[in-house]
Amino acid sequence: MHRTDDTKFLLYIEPPASAKSAVPVEDHLTCAIELAMSKAVLGGANYSGGRGEKAWLGTGNRYFWRGWHTTDCGESSDNRDRLLENGMITNSLAPFYVRWYRNALPPSELRKLGELLEFYAPLIYKPKEKKMTNLHDDIENRFKYHRPSGTQPERYEGIRSTARSLAHYIIEMCPASREKGLALTNLEQAVMWANASIARNEPAPEEK
Repeated sequence: MHRTDDTKFLLYIEPPASAKSAVPVEDHLTCAIELAMSKAVLGGANYSGGRGEKAWLGTGNRYFWRGWHTTDCGESSDNRDRLLENGMITNSLAPFYVRWYRNALPPSELRKLGELLEFYAPLIYKPKEKKMTNLHDDIENRFKYHRPSGTQPERYEGIRSTARSLAHYIIEMCPASREKGLALTNLEQAVMWANASIARNEPAPEEK
């Protein structure tokens, strides 16, 4: 079954094996679909429904299908559809598609995934508890030396090397201009703030 439209059906797609990524994508969209699947109701869907017709047939094994779907790359689904908490309907391959076929997802499915992320945002973007109780504590944290620990040095370098590659690309692709200079300056600032977010918001080993 292949369906990419504005109905509640999500990720009923058939991407070619050649579109599969070399490495899986693990980000907030992946987190959102995994969270949605863990809370989904199992049953069967009416694949021709969704516009005036009933899309969800019902819950339980009486609505399970007798067959399954196998992707072009060999991954197989089970025989049950999923009714998600936000009303969308999907299949067991949804997390697989989000991880391995992100660049091949149609715009309609990316939009629906965005809606799913927005639905679960309060659970995914839980604010971390702040130890700082006043402005003086905040100032102390901003201006003190943060000794790198754990995986921080590797992450700092990962951010720097990624930005360095982009900076070289900007130099090659963009004409000499004020805007080009601003792009490089702001990229440099982005690196500093990204690394500062790690240094300032992760407790040192002795503080845990």
